[in-house]
Amino acid sequence: MRKITVFLFCVWCAFSLAAENILLKSGKTIEAPVIEKTEERIKVDISGVPITYYLEDIESIDNVKITGDVRDTGGRDSQGKFELYIAQGNEFLHKGNYPSALAKFQIAMELAPERAQAYEGLGWTYFSMRDEREALRYFNKALEIAPDDPRLYDARAQCYFYLKDYSRAENEFLKAKELFQKSERFKENRQIIGLIDYFLTAIKKRIGERTKMKE
Repeated sequence: MRKITVFLFCVWCAFSLAAENILLKSGKTIEAPVIEKTEERIKVDISGVPITYYLEDIESIDNVKITGDVRDTGGRDSQGKFELYIAQGNEFLHKGNYPSALAKFQIAMELAPERAQAYEGLGWTYFSMRDEREALRYFNKALEIAPDDPRLYDARAQCYFYLKDYSRAENEFLKAKELFQKSERFKENRQIIGLIDYFLTAIKKRIGERTKMKE
């Protein structure tokens, strides 16, 4: 179950990155977020599918002419760097390389401490490492920045669930469900609501088991 929720976070990260305008030498234009950059190629996310384009085939990215080092296009401003490190952290997290994920999200946090995404990435990385208390610290920080983001209440709920604090977990899941259902972006995503309902059912079962043990 941990892997499913972390996978959903990685997907959300990819969709939340700003789209870049990529002009190919063939004349074709592509608008998509760049999720990986190297000296030879870039990888973009098109409807959730990673597509690779090689530097030699690209004329420009966001009107910046490619001259031989694609890293220049990602480092032209702090926003571009932030999104690059978030994408790299997301990729390392998805692959289970947690030390590298922590390093990338930490750099992103230092570049833009006013944005919640890096704190959320750090939270999910610690969660994947089964350090729920440290994960909570970063999810709480992210919520200070984005208090209406249902994903963050869901994240805290899962931490409380695995810490066996079922009362808090239930409250957080219910809050997340309410916000998801109100959100134009997420309300049609049945997978998210279904996952929350799964946890709420599990919580009621475990609370019931505790009650029986006390009798």
